[in-house]
Amino acid sequence: MADGRNEAPVDYDRLQPIAKRVIGAVFDRGLSSLDDADQVFYLLWCYGALLDNGGHASFFYNSGADYFVETVDALDRAGLQAFSTLLTQSATAFFRGEVPREIEPRNAAMRQADVSDLDRAFFDADGGDAVLRALARYYPFP
Repeated sequence: MADGRNEAPVDYDRLQPIAKRVIGAVFDRGLSSLDDADQVFYLLWCYGALLDNGGHASFFYNSGADYFVETVDALDRAGLQAFSTLLTQSATAFFRGEVPREIEPRNAAMRQADVSDLDRAFFDADGGDAVLRALARYYPFP
């Protein structure tokens, strides 16, 4: 997995206002209210933050996984197929079938599974910073 550690640092000041806007819009009007680029931004921002704060279990125990399918697609669209694979593998480890769309049934169905190897792969590939670098490359800044 390419880790991108030799790339230029991410300009967080450029990303933060977009994050604030898209997060607010999702809470106010839902993900479908955003255009495609803003949806990808929101999904990647949440994915990176949730994994940085507790690995794959954190993603599924929080509302980011309400959009599991969309997040897998967003990771692929942003060129993060390795992370998309890790997320899909963690879903397979945690759930027997589909990932429940809502948080309560998802948490009730969550089994004890060891995904530490998947978490380690995420962090070894520079985790959230790699996601933010991909986001900065993908997002069509004005």
